[in-house]
Amino acid sequence: MEAVRETLGISREDLDRARKEIRKTAQRKGDRTRRRQQTVQVGGRTFEIGGADTYGDLFEHVEGLPEPGGARAPGKLPRMKGPVSGPKLGSRGEITRTGRKTAHLHDNPHLPELVGIVGEMHALRFLRSKFGAEAVDDRGWVSEFRTKVLPPLESEEDATSDSLGYDFRFVHDGTTWCIEVKATTEDGTSFDLPTSELNAASRIAPRKDERWRILRVRRAFNEQPEFDWLPNPFEPGAGERLRLREGGVIVKYTLSDAAADPTARSPSAP
Repeated sequence: MEAVRETLGISREDLDRARKEIRKTAQRKGDRTRRRQQTVQVGGRTFEIGGADTYGDLFEHVEGLPEPGGARAPGKLPRMKGPVSGPKLGSRGEITRTGRKTAHLHDNPHLPELVGIVGEMHALRFLRSKFGAEAVDDRGWVSEFRTKVLPPLESEEDATSDSLGYDFRFVHDGTTWCIEVKATTEDGTSFDLPTSELNAASRIAPRKDERWRILRVRRAFNEQPEFDWLPNPFEPGAGERLRLREGGVIVKYTLSDAAADPTARSPSAP
């Protein structure tokens, strides 16, 4: 090696500089590769998973996307007739979430949370567009994801919890709606229902003035995601449209099962 260096007229200093530059180039290439692996496109914007971007900034971007719509959109609905009434909650220190709410793209530990939060951002916009902003205000977003996007004001009590069995709760036309959001970045039509959600769905099913529903958000990272409005699997008639498997944990449905109108009542409803 020394003989080759001397023959080519390369000094030791030149050789050391060349080696350092090669190492720097390899490091920069590795850094770019890692950054690509850590980023996703959300509504046409590049978002770094677990990076410096805040969910509040991302929500502002999502709010600027085209209004939710499509073949599943219902007609104009009447305005809310009563105030929003939220549930009484226990200690936040006792709250835990079980089960999966999202589809996974790769092994980044922050990605499932991002999919879930973006899905609920889209869900909030969908519910507002169908039920009206007066019925579905920020207080109606009751999952703990809300605190990462729209933190409660100093004068506002934090009424969020991941143990309720639903992610949104609001009143419209005399009916209290409890909505569980299931988000995926693809077109998957199966998902888990953890124990808290099964308990809530079962408890609410016989009530005449309260409805528990599933809002499936497909293609959550797209500018225009798809929405499927699914019934409470414990209500009469819903068993023909949803199938609970593996001990009542995994729900599987077909796209034709999704109702066109979120306010459509089940066959047993008055």
